[in-house]
Amino acid sequence: MSLPRVERLLAVVAHPDDESFGLGAVLDRFVRGGTLDDPRGVTPDVHIYTRSKVGWVTLPEGAPAFDDYYDSKQLWPAESLERLRAALA
Repeated sequence: MSLPRVERLLAVVAHPDDESFGLGAVLDRFVRGGTLDDPRGVTPDVHIYTRSKVGWVTLPEGAPAFDDYYDSKQLWPAESLERLRAALA
């Protein structure tokens, strides 16, 4: 199966572990080889549900972080919101 090259991929799931049930294989097709071996190549835009993170996990200073979820309309760039609107149309 040939998939297009993408810079970013958004997976919206109902529960934090849902990507491991079926969708995980699809998501794996989009991860470049070596990405998980060199985590500097993958940096999150925002950290969510940080209220339940364990104490030894440190978040980068200045990185957007939320105890729960966040309002994407306030944080996402306009072009990202437009792509989302187009995808949901």
